[in-house]
Amino acid sequence: MPVTLGTMLREERKKRGLTIFDISGGTRIMQSSLQALEDDDYEHLPVPGYVRGYILSYCRFLRLDAGPFLRQYEIDTGNQRQSSIEDLAINNTAVAESNDQHDIPWRTAIILGLILLVIVVGVFTLIAVRNKNSANNPLQTPPPSQETTAPAGSTTSTSSAGGAMSGSGTGAANGTGSGTSAATGDSTQQLTTQPFSFIIQAKSGAASHLTVICDGVQAYSGSFASGMKETFTAQQTATLTIANPPALTVTRDGKAVAISNKGPVTVTLHATAQ
Repeated sequence: MPVTLGTMLREERKKRGLTIFDISGGTRIMQSSLQALEDDDYEHLPVPGYVRGYILSYCRFLRLDAGPFLRQYEIDTGNQRQSSIEDLAINNTAVAESNDQHDIPWRTAIILGLILLVIVVGVFTLIAVRNKNSANNPLQTPPPSQETTAPAGSTTSTSSAGGAMSGSGTGAANGTGSGTSAATGDSTQQLTTQPFSFIIQAKSGAASHLTVICDGVQAYSGSFASGMKETFTAQQTATLTIANPPALTVTRDGKAVAISNKGPVTVTLHATAQ
């Protein structure tokens, strides 16, 4: 059997265990054209320039030197003229190798990845700027609380709840109230408080669990046993929680604070208004 281009290509393909379908998938050449090339059926193939491109793609896919195959094609067809310019055009239009066919998708993926990265960085930068601006905004200072005032000509007693009620009752009975304040002018007297102290002492042979909270801050919490004596100071209020009231005495301004004998008991002390 004479050696032809078709037989050479077919033998190389079969050596690698490939089919026409495999060659078509790797070179993007139609199976009918590949079959005509292996059958030396040039009547069903396009012009020589395209046929040379098929041969180059076929050999490139099989990792073969295309020179001997192109020379055999010239011998089989009797066409000995092969322009270098024509070969250059064929090489440029030949189908890329299977390993190079994914260049464009990979480049597209890289470009998309860079665009996504820029978007993510932009979003994080925007969030950081907003957080920084929020942190730099000065917080609005709440308005100062209104202080309690009393008319200049009136006398207010705050030592006890009964005294306060007595003062207000007298004002109502005398028919003064706000009218008297308006008559005496706009002068007001501001009520102030000063810190106060109290003493807690455990009776001999007795003990109790004690919790002391001064102005919202815990000053003492634990067992208060025989012989213990502590002095506490508060600005506004003091709250005492005593588990065994008969075991302790509480003294304020030299006077004993009345405490129920039934425990546990909670006692609240308030500052006296000046």
